[in-house]
Amino acid sequence: MRFTYKNYDFIKNYKSIKIYKVVVIFKVIKVCKLVKIY
Repeated sequence: MRFTYKNYDFIKNYKSIKIYKVVVIFKVIKVCKLVKIY
């Protein structure tokens, strides 16, 4: 049970890191587009 909980926590952390990376990449792309417009 303890091991399963640790695994679940790791998966949750991994998913949140993935989502965070996607958000950061999206923001960088947005900034690049704004810079190109100016």
